Amino acid sequence: MSAHPIPPGRIVLVSLIVLFALMPRPSGAIQLRWSSGASDLSFTEARRCTLLVEAEPGGALPADWRLLWVSASDSGPPPPLVFQAESGAGGDPAAACEMVEPADPAAVASRAVSARFCSAMPGAATSARLILEAPAGAKARLQVVTFVSAGTDSMEGTTLRSSGITLNGGCAEAYPPVIFRAASTHRLGQLDVRLVGANLDGVSAVPISAPDSSWSYPLTLVSKSNERITAQAVLAAPLPEIVVGAADGSGGLGAASVPADSFPPLSPQSCFSTFSGAQDTSGMQPKDFEFVNAGDSWHIFYTRQYQTTNYTDRTNTRRIGHAVSTDQHLSSWTVVDRNAIQVRDGRIWDNLHVWAPTIVRKPGDITYFMFYTGVQLDTLTPPPNLKTSEIQRIGIATSVDLNTWTQDAVAVYFNKKASWTFQDSSRNVVPIGGGQFYSDAWQFRDPFVMPDPENAGKWLMYFVTIDSTLNKYVVGVARTAGTDLRAWQDVWPLRRTSAAFMNADRDESPHVLFRNGNWWLLYTSNHYWGDQITYSLNATSPTDSSTWSRPDSLKAITCGEHDFPTSLNQWHATEYVRDVVGHEYLAAFADNLFGGGVIQFTQIQPPDGTCPTDSIRLDCPDVWTGVEQGFGTGAAAPVVLMLAGPCPARGAAPLRLALHSGGRVHVAIYDLFGRRLRTLADGWLPAGMTTLAWDGRGDQGAVASSGIYFARATGPGGRSVVRIPLLR
Repeated sequence: MSAHPIPPGRIVLVSLIVLFALMPRPSGAIQLRWSSGASDLSFTEARRCTLLVEAEPGGALPADWRLLWVSASDSGPPPPLVFQAESGAGGDPAAACEMVEPADPAAVASRAVSARFCSAMPGAATSARLILEAPAGAKARLQVVTFVSAGTDSMEGTTLRSSGITLNGGCAEAYPPVIFRAASTHRLGQLDVRLVGANLDGVSAVPISAPDSSWSYPLTLVSKSNERITAQAVLAAPLPEIVVGAADGSGGLGAASVPADSFPPLSPQSCFSTFSGAQDTSGMQPKDFEFVNAGDSWHIFYTRQYQTTNYTDRTNTRRIGHAVSTDQHLSSWTVVDRNAIQVRDGRIWDNLHVWAPTIVRKPGDITYFMFYTGVQLDTLTPPPNLKTSEIQRIGIATSVDLNTWTQDAVAVYFNKKASWTFQDSSRNVVPIGGGQFYSDAWQFRDPFVMPDPENAGKWLMYFVTIDSTLNKYVVGVARTAGTDLRAWQDVWPLRRTSAAFMNADRDESPHVLFRNGNWWLLYTSNHYWGDQITYSLNATSPTDSSTWSRPDSLKAITCGEHDFPTSLNQWHATEYVRDVVGHEYLAAFADNLFGGGVIQFTQIQPPDGTCPTDSIRLDCPDVWTGVEQGFGTGAAAPVVLMLAGPCPARGAAPLRLALHSGGRVHVAIYDLFGRRLRTLADGWLPAGMTTLAWDGRGDQGAVASSGIYFARATGPGGRSVVRIPLLR
């Protein structure tokens, strides 16, 4: 953050910060005078003047005191006053022997100069001396202010002022604002800042900025007095060290630094349910999504997909919803916005569909960038010979609070910027009512963005499109030209990801992660029997197209998931999350009969003795992210029942029951007609997690056939139902 420019003729407002290290007892008063003892100096020629700052008798100068001055002139801009270091300490115990130029953004912002003191005797300083070079015609007034704190780092205390002194009768201009101390609290996106200082009643703006001035953001003033200010903002990102400013209308600016946020890690601890469409709208299912850690809360942004018959393809996937969990265990979710991102009217790049969000934030910055696919319905030929095209492009929306998003007017990346992509606008003609459209004309979607590990400051984007050489879907790579997230350059296609390798008709939803010494590329391959999560490995580079391994199905290396059918066959568009303590999570949405339109979360665990050491094991995570029923409740459900094993269950179904409080509980299995088949629990159970198991039999021992069954738990304060697909 830099100081405001001061045009000619404006008052110059400068604060001189004078620091002294230790004091045995803070002074109850502080005095400022000229060395002659006068309170005013009058002169017509340039003059060297000596200032004396003194504590009251028996006291000591405080550790932080500041000399403020304002100047004026009868004609032209105010002349500068130049403070110089004294050549020697003389007899003063705290003479200013060296002037130090500003060394940090806070000092620069307040136009401050520090003074280093040289003491002629050990112990606390009781006085200090400064030399002022005053130009001819200068009119000025000066004052010392200090803050006597009630305790170390306390925001409570008293602001003390000396009497004022003048040059040539002084001037009437106001002293600049000074900040002695600043503190902040930042919880669930709400930032509150408190300032203690002097001359704050004239402050009109309280900006915050990065220490390197790479960004700034205005706070909202809540209250102010001469010595105190409170201000606030809604900012979702965990804040680094920031500089808080206090600016008045005359160009004066005080500033102070505030330490970075410190949040306890969102460490996983329990196993709960999944994010399902029941939290949002009946008949809706979440599809491709992004998972964001905001320090003390988790956020899911998800494409909203309707499956009811009154929604056609062209009236579907038109919004991206937003759900938040503030539970450290991630046991409950609240949908805060069903329309965080939505299609826009007009001939714009996202007027038909919005898909596949991915969200990044530059290190130390407060702005979130959401990359997403926008689909434009473009009319090529008007009726009666209607011809349209559905053009896919990748664009950006930005937010600082994760609630209000601003969608860019133009897309940032599309097939015209990658010469190897298929660009035939007449690809795949499909009839529509009264005309036709081109469904594969412009396939370019599903961005995943991450920092470029091989080029500091740059970023990589992975996406899917059709390769014009192979005539197949592949994963493509782009890189920013610099740090600008809106300036992308083509790298190349990763042709080894061609859908032909997996006998699939398309690739979707790529993302890249680094674990166990390898780069992993995960993406979804569509097959006639359903989707497969596909992986490829690279030990050297995330962008080298020649060194990726031949792709294979993720279930081929997943403990217990090698056979068909498997719950992994229901997964689409995986997302990977690694928390600050090293736990790894894999999430995906499932949209068939057994998945039911949910986002499912699992944890990547080390392999155990049942599977090879080079495989992975997906198990109930240390936290199982879930959304409880009931819009906007934000509280954990009192009773949560979940299927804890493979889906569909193969012969037996392990269950987990979570109770908010202990009490009498009834758990039973029912068929599709509501007939009770088996009672699993009927009695008192303690609060917490209880493991139950259905062996696939009725109360009389009869083996249940393949089909859909339901487990219902009724307990203190509520009930929970889970569907159990059973295969024999």
